[in-house]
Amino acid sequence: MRNLFNDGLCKKYGPLDSAIPLGDNPQESVSQALLRLPAELRLPVVLCDMAGLSYDEIAEILACPAATVRSRIIAAGPVAGPA
Repeated sequence: MRNLFNDGLCKKYGPLDSAIPLGDNPQESVSQALLRLPAELRLPVVLCDMAGLSYDEIAEILACPAATVRSRIIAAGPVAGPA
């Protein structure tokens, strides 16, 4: 069964299964993966994972619902690569 949510994301952001493999320098690979993300997905990831903000705090900064923040972070995962 197809996932319509992921299909919509693919149309908007491109294939979601193109992860960057971690090489000798994982920190550089993470930076490269973040740079591949559109700003709309990158900002919530950086604010959550690097700044340690909650979804509600990020939602206030980005002026969008917390559910949108959550969706963007989830959508960024496959683009950025495996944890």
